[in-house]
Amino acid sequence: LCVYIFANYIISKLKIMSSFYTKDNLLFVINVFNEYMEDTYGVKLDQIEDMSTVRKTMFTFMADVNDSTKDQRLNMEQRNIMLLAKTKQHYTKHLQLTEKSGKKPNIQNLSRDKDVFGDGSVVMFDMPGHTPGHHTLLVRLAGMGTVLLTGDQAHFQENYDSEGVPTFNTNRADTLASFGRFKALAKNLKATVIIQHEPRDVGKLPAFPKAAE
Repeated sequence: LCVYIFANYIISKLKIMSSFYTKDNLLFVINVFNEYMEDTYGVKLDQIEDMSTVRKTMFTFMADVNDSTKDQRLNMEQRNIMLLAKTKQHYTKHLQLTEKSGKKPNIQNLSRDKDVFGDGSVVMFDMPGHTPGHHTLLVRLAGMGTVLLTGDQAHFQENYDSEGVPTFNTNRADTLASFGRFKALAKNLKATVIIQHEPRDVGKLPAFPKAAE
């Protein structure tokens, strides 16, 4: 359950890093964990410990994860989830933190498609390949129309066009099948495709802080 929560945090805020064991990735994970602490326990890291100590603690955990997984075919998401799990265990145990009263996240195990609100406005599509549980997202907007978000199905336009399968994906056949399904949906629904890691697709959306409507 904890791994699922951390995975959602990472997927929603994921950046592409050149390597797991870097300063940039360490700072990224600290930021994700800080948001998790504030949402779940109502405190920020700098309120309970000096940030230099936080960085040293998490750097030690990062080294442990890096050493223990160097012979495994784990991608960045999976290693960061392991790092976050070790960090959570440390702070909740040694600082005796308790969750906000009455805060019970609505977490469900998904194995297939999911109509989030039951009205077709937001639909999660089961498209494994990048990971066994990978999903893409359909959003229907009044102004922009139907939008399909690739998630990690594709990372840039050429990758999408050629249906290239990265070596770190967990299943090549599933990835190719998901490409076929995603493109068929995009064609049939006349959807705007947003490749979330593709800077060129930013131009399809309103400039921050405005939102698509």
